[in-house]
Amino acid sequence: MSRDSIETGGEWIASRRAKARPIRLALVSWQVAAFLGLTFVGATCLFGECPCSLMARARATLVGNAGAVRSVAFAPDGATLAAVGFDDSLVLWDLPTEQGYSLPQVGPDQVRCVAFSPDGKTLAAGSRTTAVTLHDLAARQSRTLHDAPGATRGAACLAFAPDGADLAVGQEDGRITRWDVATGQPRPTLAGHTSFVAALAFAPDGTVLASAGGDCAVRLWDLATGRERFAIRDQMSPSVALAFAPDGRLLVLADLVSPVIRLWDVATGSERAALRGSTGDVVAVAVSPDGTTLAAADFRGVVAFWDLATLQPRPLRLKHAGVHALAFAPGGRTLATGGFDGTVHLWDWPPAGTGRE
Repeated sequence: MSRDSIETGGEWIASRRAKARPIRLALVSWQVAAFLGLTFVGATCLFGECPCSLMARARATLVGNAGAVRSVAFAPDGATLAAVGFDDSLVLWDLPTEQGYSLPQVGPDQVRCVAFSPDGKTLAAGSRTTAVTLHDLAARQSRTLHDAPGATRGAACLAFAPDGADLAVGQEDGRITRWDVATGQPRPTLAGHTSFVAALAFAPDGTVLASAGGDCAVRLWDLATGRERFAIRDQMSPSVALAFAPDGRLLVLADLVSPVIRLWDVATGSERAALRGSTGDVVAVAVSPDGTTLAAADFRGVVAFWDLATLQPRPLRLKHAGVHALAFAPGGRTLATGGFDGTVHLWDWPPAGTGRE
């Protein structure tokens, strides 16, 4: 198992401030595409039926990725945000100082997907062709995971188990490889998808793993046995966003080509509800840490919200230039959205004026 020294994490950020030119908060008017996107969405509300009864303003805009933002992830302490672009770029944002830096590259490929370990000490990064890399953020070292040629190549998504002991990697060939994080040894592979794995999510208690694949199926895996609990096979597209409610009883599914969000009972495998109200096809979902609110972003750049207790829509919308990624900060006081314009918006949660501050 190879190790390469890297500078990363909180200490790395501190050491780089004096050496590197930081990426600071900036307006996005220099991006014509962003301007046109925002203008289009704004015109929809001005000249058509606007679903936005309450609007909020972003607290900050982070400009770092060259292309559209693929995913965003908060570190457990909420002080660091990772933003991955469709150009495979990775920017780590130190939120208290409002500065962002590129993580030093390990291997020939750029980053495609990342995940923070629950203790915040490790950042896992996967790429299209090279092995998954674990970055030790405190020791400033990295190590790769590999058990056979190509076994960890083509990682499309990553997820840490809630206890941090298990890392699941969704592969381009449909396999889900699993790893003992402490030892770097492989665990039993989950095989069932017949095409690439698009998304992964662990249940909060760590006993169940949900996966969405290019075969238009969502599968729930019992990790004690390695067997499939049930599969949801009627998805309309190969890209499905996944999110568990904090109590682990509910799985949220959003199909890329549908404005309908489906809620599934994890214990019975039955559909509990179908939520409508988004203005376009839903591309990302997130559940607030307190389990009260579901957020969903669509291709039109509108983020809509539902009360999970009543399953009623909340009178609130957030607008961004084509949102593709969502994440609540662990403390639940911030929501991050990643846009097609290459920016990340940070929103106070709950937004001022909504009556929920």
